[in-house]
Amino acid sequence: PTVLALLQEALFGDAQLSVFDFLRSRYPQFASARAISLCCGDGAFEKMLVQAGVFQSVVGTDISPARVNAANAARGPHAMQLEY
Repeated sequence: PTVLALLQEALFGDAQLSVFDFLRSRYPQFASARAISLCCGDGAFEKMLVQAGVFQSVVGTDISPARVNAANAARGPHAMQLEY
């Protein structure tokens, strides 16, 4: 937590400001946008982007069919906003 706080302070000027908070405040227009993610892996980061309200929806792609299958299986309540 200490290292993360130092990074957030250096990058965003506030130790309590997460990357998601920063993106939401800096780019509020993204909240209604659709994003594409290359190399999405299991979709965890893309899911966090949608959960945090940074983007309305995210389309992710990955070279590994197994990772895409894992991402699809983990969409949960945001299934309509996540496409892999």
